[in-house]
Amino acid sequence: MIPRIVHYVWVGGSKPDSIRKNIDNWRRVLPDYSFREWNETNWDISDNQFAKYFYDKKKFGFVGDPIRVDVLKRFGGIYLDTDVEVYKPFDPLLEEKLVFSRIYNNALGTATILAEKNNDMIADLLEVYNTFPLAKLQDKSVDKVSNGIFTRYLLNQHVGFSFGNSKQRLKNGTLILPKQYFEIPAMWFETGTFATHHAAGSWHDKQEEVNRQPKGIKTNAKNITRQFFPAAVARYENYKGGKRNSIAQEFGPHAPE
Repeated sequence: MIPRIVHYVWVGGSKPDSIRKNIDNWRRVLPDYSFREWNETNWDISDNQFAKYFYDKKKFGFVGDPIRVDVLKRFGGIYLDTDVEVYKPFDPLLEEKLVFSRIYNNALGTATILAEKNNDMIADLLEVYNTFPLAKLQDKSVDKVSNGIFTRYLLNQHVGFSFGNSKQRLKNGTLILPKQYFEIPAMWFETGTFATHHAAGSWHDKQEEVNRQPKGIKTNAKNITRQFFPAAVARYENYKGGKRNSIAQEFGPHAPE
């Protein structure tokens, strides 16, 4: 049984108003759930080499990766990235042992995770982060993104993870849902959406992002299309992301047997 506890991480400074408002919305949508924020004051970053390495570099998004698996193992509950918008309670899924959705056809999403306390897969992933070698942290060719780490764990464990966007029950009991359940906006004919991961880049320097934005007619047209057809644009961008991620580069279009 997955408890009604929502965990989220914020380190490295004060929250933007948009993040505060989003968390307030969680509380409105999930009135029967409790909420726990994890940060530098209640989670010892210096005790985990992975977290400390990225904290010292001020790459705060990576710091939350070992925290999420640690608190899910110890307490169970629902982990949410702070840029996840929640639409309805997760109650229909709370009888499960572990629930993910896909972020790409070839990768697990990690912005929303539901887990029972002391789940075996979460414990294994925590060990991956606890023992991540410094040499690999320093090696730019090694994928440190949580989607890649979680997905490679499943592929290495041979629990039947397949590529695609279908609902899947793995051999270890984990439930994997299609992308539109937790990650991307649903199309008009799809049902089952609990949340959307806006991937707002809330951990990054906003001025730096603004400076990187291309200017011109093409950009304006893209923004207009995004405004009126958000689900279609999200699908297209998701398709491109799945083609160029490290899983696609390593394994190609099909999961290994």
